Amino acid sequence: LSLYFYLSKQVEHKKKLRIISETDSLTGIANRRAFMEKIEEAVKISQNFNYPLSVILFDIDNFKKVNDTYGHDVGDEVLKEITKIVSNQLRKTDFFARWGGEEFMIILENTELEDAVQLAERLRKTIEAYKFKKVGYITVSFGVTEFKSNEDIDSLLKRLDELLYKAKKKGKNRVEFEEN
Repeated sequence: LSLYFYLSKQVEHKKKLRIISETDSLTGIANRRAFMEKIEEAVKISQNFNYPLSVILFDIDNFKKVNDTYGHDVGDEVLKEITKIVSNQLRKTDFFARWGGEEFMIILENTELEDAVQLAERLRKTIEAYKFKKVGYITVSFGVTEFKSNEDIDSLLKRLDELLYKAKKKGKNRVEFEEN
């Protein structure tokens, strides 16, 4: 009985460690490490079954100014609030992760680019209309693309980064996408 108890505690402990290692401590959503594991799995499924796979990268516009003006504690609250806003708009099958700093990723399995762009635009408008405590209104920029069956994950991520950069360069608070 005590061996069983010990082993079950070990299994429970390992599960907790895995959850901790794959969760962003501030927002409670998946972190970059978990995202990389999930995107590898999603790419394999997309390739094996010829399912569409779209990915969204978004970034809070002028976030440094929020931290500099109101402090990091207020900046943290903005990150948490954005996490809630976005989470409430996603399907159970979508995978939402904090990529780092004020950047976030969403993996949309079995989703065409057009639907991913519509989601990004809906998120952009929802965030733009939301009044954050102390900060007021903020905006977000998006890069959206669909996985190409002949590419690797690094090139997918590079394209997303370029699309986000393009959105920022074109004035922020917009969705940029690249058709397959």
